[in-house]
Amino acid sequence: MAKDNLTNALTGLNQVEKKRSPQKHQKKRRAKRGRPKAFDPFYMFCSILVLLAIGLQFVAIALYS
Repeated sequence: MAKDNLTNALTGLNQVEKKRSPQKHQKKRRAKRGRPKAFDPFYMFCSILVLLAIGLQFVAIALYS
């Protein structure tokens, strides 16, 4: 009896899978090369802060030496 229930469940699952629409295969995305398309203001902000910090260190060395 348990075997019959199991086979009925498996046949039901097979029927459900057959009724489902076939899924389209997704194309693999190519690796992005080169610069990013969008401009990133945060990157520029951080690079300006780094340059200012380095410049201020040179100014401090020149003033206090």
